[in-house]
Amino acid sequence: MTSGREPGRNAPRDPRGPRSRRELPPVPVTLHLRAAPGVPPRRIGPSASFPSRVIIAEVANGADGRGIAGAYLGDGPGLTDVGGRFIGPAAPEHLEPPGRGSVRTLDGFLDRVIWRPVYGSRFGFVAWDPAAFFSSLAHSFRKSGTWAVVFTDPDPAGGRRIDYYRSPIVLEPRANGRIQVRFGPRKHPDPRDYVDGRQYAGRFASLQDAASALSGERVEDLATACRLFDVKAPPPGEASIQTLPRRIAALRELYRATREEAERWP
Repeated sequence: MTSGREPGRNAPRDPRGPRSRRELPPVPVTLHLRAAPGVPPRRIGPSASFPSRVIIAEVANGADGRGIAGAYLGDGPGLTDVGGRFIGPAAPEHLEPPGRGSVRTLDGFLDRVIWRPVYGSRFGFVAWDPAAFFSSLAHSFRKSGTWAVVFTDPDPAGGRRIDYYRSPIVLEPRANGRIQVRFGPRKHPDPRDYVDGRQYAGRFASLQDAASALSGERVEDLATACRLFDVKAPPPGEASIQTLPRRIAALRELYRATREEAERWP
């Protein structure tokens, strides 16, 4: 017996309504594919060893970060007896910092100890923090602060003028707060300035980076790094005029210790 009602008339309704059962139209999507240029990557080869002859330097700064006085030592064949002191750009008149060797003017130090040996003779340069070292001695900065101008000449009109025939010190930020230091381009380079088609960039080593890499943790203080590598540590804290002799001696011993440790690695 039938009730006479249409089939499906009493079927429960979808509370979402009839629109919810409709299929939505597809959404158009545009894909953009970009391929890398067909340029082969630079071949990876064994890196050149750090020079056996190096200049190690340290500077004591004032409250404004400018260098007051510094000290340096040589290391390597024929350089173990090389050492001296120099006057920074912020030094008071008649300052004679403690330590061994003669006292050089800033111009004399930059020319005779940095430019000629480190650039001309391809010595290595070592400091606790080379970027901070050269920044404290800079006359001015270019390229948004990434080029430290340290080489200048007297200006007959007064003051100093940039020596474009000697390279600026380029400061390139890297990962983990590190700053890579190199020589920048100079005006009218000689053929011997070129290495593999590029002007010689120099060989600069940060003992803070070396000690941190070899110990597996960031080392912020020279005294701490010395203790990690069984080197007689100088007083903790920043360099001062009074601690320069002990710090420069510690830097040379730390350099020797970290170099020996690094050469054990395959």
